[in-house]
Amino acid sequence: MAITRKIYALLPSLVILFSTSKAAYAQEKGWVLTQRSRTMGDLYTYVSPQGLKWTVPKLGANIATMGPNWMVTMYNEKTKAYYTTNFTEWQRDLAKRDGRSQAMRANPWVKAGAGNVAGLKATKYVMQNKSPVTGGGKTLNSVSNAECWVADDIEVPAQVADMLSNTYGMPKTKYFPLKIAYRDSNGRAVTALDTYRSESRPIAQNYFACPSGFKLVNSKAEVFMDEETQQMMSDMANEMGLDSPRRAASPATQAAPVRSGMGSRSPAPAKDTNELSRMLDSLKSK
Repeated sequence: MAITRKIYALLPSLVILFSTSKAAYAQEKGWVLTQRSRTMGDLYTYVSPQGLKWTVPKLGANIATMGPNWMVTMYNEKTKAYYTTNFTEWQRDLAKRDGRSQAMRANPWVKAGAGNVAGLKATKYVMQNKSPVTGGGKTLNSVSNAECWVADDIEVPAQVADMLSNTYGMPKTKYFPLKIAYRDSNGRAVTALDTYRSESRPIAQNYFACPSGFKLVNSKAEVFMDEETQQMMSDMANEMGLDSPRRAASPATQAAPVRSGMGSRSPAPAKDTNELSRMLDSLKSK
């Protein structure tokens, strides 16, 4: 009887412990940043130890990735289209888009002080290119100098840190970028990324997953097209005797993405044999 009474006495504590652990797993401390990117325009950035998500509200488009597989899913809330790729392929695509990012990574970055960006404590890094090429455009040595501010309190996994370095040409740190600016070899000042609002709040892990009910498309370019553009490209395709760029995936691959994670259970994207889709991809990468 004494043992039974002790067990009953422990039950409330066990319930509290279980509930706390479950809540901690379901939601992680995260950050919501309102940013402006030179390439993507205005966007909301959601980041936590579990994942990263960029939302471009003008297009209804999202780019999201989450551990442990770190697959990348792009989906459009307006057109209900999605496309999935692996992290390695996505980084390779980012790396070849703009030689300026390569130039910024190739030169040494050094700490140059601290400050505040959008209400967040931040550390400043600077880079000086000793031999910029005048008129280099997007080539390797077209950046003469650059600065990068990273948030002291927003840490990211190693995979995300590597991707951010490839995307923005920033120094590889374990912290999230808030502001990146550079001056090209012609003396023109360019802001690649800026943050003008920040908020700390819990973010559920499945927030980084693609919602169910979306259709798999053949290329990432299709995800970033609005309905009007899709219709226009479809009409062009018909006139050219090509398949529609919005062609749905085959029944074997058209399955709803899994809310609880991107990666091992996500269907592989259909092989892109669509000529118009390839054209859109090449235009998107310029």
